[in-house]
Amino acid sequence: MSLIQKNNCKGIDCSIQSFQSQLFSKLDTIWGADWLCYPRIYKTMNKGQDGNTFFKPEYMDGTFEYETDTLFNDKVDVVSFFLAGDSFDLSETRPTGTISLIFSCDVTKLYPTVLHKADEEMHVDILNTVTEIGGTSWILQNIETGVDNVYSEFKKEGLEWSSISHRHLVRLNFEVNYSTNC
Repeated sequence: MSLIQKNNCKGIDCSIQSFQSQLFSKLDTIWGADWLCYPRIYKTMNKGQDGNTFFKPEYMDGTFEYETDTLFNDKVDVVSFFLAGDSFDLSETRPTGTISLIFSCDVTKLYPTVLHKADEEMHVDILNTVTEIGGTSWILQNIETGVDNVYSEFKKEGLEWSSISHRHLVRLNFEVNYSTNC
C-alpha cells in the first residue's frame, strides 16, 4: 500500500494532498488493498509512429523522473490518481478548478466474498468517503465509468480492457475551490 504525495505542495496540490490523505486513510481501512495512490499527474503530449498526437499520463517522482506505466498498473489491486483540468477560474475570491479522481480497481480483491462484479459496492464506498471528506470545497459534479470515459484524455491502444473483467474503472469529476496559501 502506497500513499504517494508531492513534496512542498502549493496551490491546488495542497487541496489535493489533504483530500488524498483522508481518502487513502478511510478507503484503506475498508479495502485493505495493495494500492498505489498517486497525487496529481500530468498529461504529456506525445506523437505516435503514425504521426498522431496523444496524451500519456505521467507522474513526476520528485527527482524529475517521470513514471508512466504505473498509472495503468493491473498488478496491484487499486491505482488512483488526480487529474487537473486545463484552466482555473479566478473570478471568485478563491480559485476554482476541475479535478478528476480516477480509480482502477480489481473488485475481486476488494470484495472477495461478493459473488457478482462488485462495481456498485466500490462506487458506494468511494461516494460515501468523498462525501464525508469533501466538505464545501470539493463539489462532486458527475461520475463516469468505462475505459473511454474514464481515460478520455489518454491513448488506450494496448490497454486490455473489458467491462466484464475483474477490474473496474471509475472517474469522479469535482469542482474544487482552493486556497493559494497553504
